[in-house]
Amino acid sequence: MTEGAEGLAVTVYIEDITDIEGGVDRYGLRIPVLRNEITGEELNWPFTAADVRALFTASDKE
Repeated sequence: MTEGAEGLAVTVYIEDITDIEGGVDRYGLRIPVLRNEITGEELNWPFTAADVRALFTASDKE
């Protein structure tokens, strides 16, 4: 786990888009992309710290 801003704890996986079938087409123009594995929601660059917090706290509400 990685301790994020203001105590947000997340697990980080780094993937190379060339290793994912269709990854370049899907992510090529919007990397880096953050994905909430629980909700499936994705956040494209550019994003703010508030955007990241909202992405990962959304799953707390489910």
